[in-house]
Amino acid sequence: MSACATSGATTRLSALPPPPSASWPRLLRGDPDPLDPASVPPVLAPDAESLSAIDIESLRSSFGTTVEDAQLERMEPMFARFAPHALAGLYRRLLGSAGNRHGIRLRQLGWEVPKHVLLLSDNEEPALDDARRGLFMTLPDAADDCAATEGYLLLALLTRHEAAEQAWLLIERPAAAKDLGLVSQKCR
Repeated sequence: MSACATSGATTRLSALPPPPSASWPRLLRGDPDPLDPASVPPVLAPDAESLSAIDIESLRSSFGTTVEDAQLERMEPMFARFAPHALAGLYRRLLGSAGNRHGIRLRQLGWEVPKHVLLLSDNEEPALDDARRGLFMTLPDAADDCAATEGYLLLALLTRHEAAEQAWLLIERPAAAKDLGLVSQKCR
């Protein structure tokens, strides 16, 4: 009405209640100090429980995006900035779930391993190694990207060992994992 610039519009505008003020979300207004690592925005507190409640077995478990994947994608930037230790704990739990995964669920986890290799501790290593060793026992014909999945899991394990142990891990790989050309022929 103020754009009309008529006396009738001005009279009508003065009778209306004031328009709502535009307000940025609490986090964007600058409540937490971005230079203070201890400054946690209040909107993060409810999500801290949501992060620990994410079902690890459903995370990264299918070709598509699961509900848990979407939840993590929404919360990950906030936790990476304000609570990285909680996020690292979630990824350690995810890597530790390798022993309980088979088929597509293990394949999808394998894709995640290179991204989180720096988070590995002595607790997750046995689960990754057991999953890697059992991969070709459950699918002996190397179907479903077994060789590539084994390679991703092995990548994480190699970073945790000295040179002599690395050589042994490479030598003792299953025959199907050593030649990716054979795997591609089998998968056709």
